[in-house]
Amino acid sequence: MTPGDILKKCHSLAVAKTREMGEDYAELVFFRKDLDKWSQVLSESLGPAAKGENCTPSKEQQGLTKALGGVRHSQTLFARKGANGTVVALYWPWRDKTHITLKLGLIP
Repeated sequence: MTPGDILKKCHSLAVAKTREMGEDYAELVFFRKDLDKWSQVLSESLGPAAKGENCTPSKEQQGLTKALGGVRHSQTLFARKGANGTVVALYWPWRDKTHITLKLGLIP
């Protein structure tokens, strides 16, 4: 499974802004009101969140996500290992409490 495969499952979900879109990396912004819908698709594809919002990330999680900017206390992390690497999804909640950035990438 690639980030592109996961995004195909999200085609019906609202996106506020697309920052980058590729087969191995995508970055987009969605509305917090749609968080449950996005989480359902990511959970179906990657399993339950490996790190929930407002939980301290482990050193392993910090290392895994370094290429995507790392993972912070306020973020949610999904991850699934595969043959070509680990697919990682990170929620970056905005201070405005209305938007969330999704970073979705394949870490070799």
